[in-house]
Amino acid sequence: MSHEVYASFYSCLQPRLKVFAVKVGHSERTLARAKELLSNLQLEDVFSTRSLSRRKALTLESEINTDLLRIANSGGSGEFHLYPLPQFSKVYKSIRSYFPEVINHQPNASLVSVSSMGLDYPSTRFPEAKALKKNYV
Repeated sequence: MSHEVYASFYSCLQPRLKVFAVKVGHSERTLARAKELLSNLQLEDVFSTRSLSRRKALTLESEINTDLLRIANSGGSGEFHLYPLPQFSKVYKSIRSYFPEVINHQPNASLVSVSSMGLDYPSTRFPEAKALKKNYV
């Protein structure tokens, strides 16, 4: 079965905290897994790459999480990372470096039903960090 590696970005529902979160994982059900996070965060964007073997998906997931841990250690799960907003561009650049130029991107992902996953979300280039960051401020 085809696996995906995903990086989901979350805005904080308490704007005065000025943080954002990233969860990196692998799944055959990307959006459903991205929505399973229970916290004071709202899912905003999901980026993924498809058609990987399970082994390749696990390797890529591990490499991304290791790199994100170098930027900041949230003290929580190895797949969930919490950062101050000033680190958004650095984190986003790191995530982009692990994915191909054309990726699957679901903006406003919290508004998309998991049952609609039969519909592919669009393949596109990564948006510019500046344009994307406005959703997290």
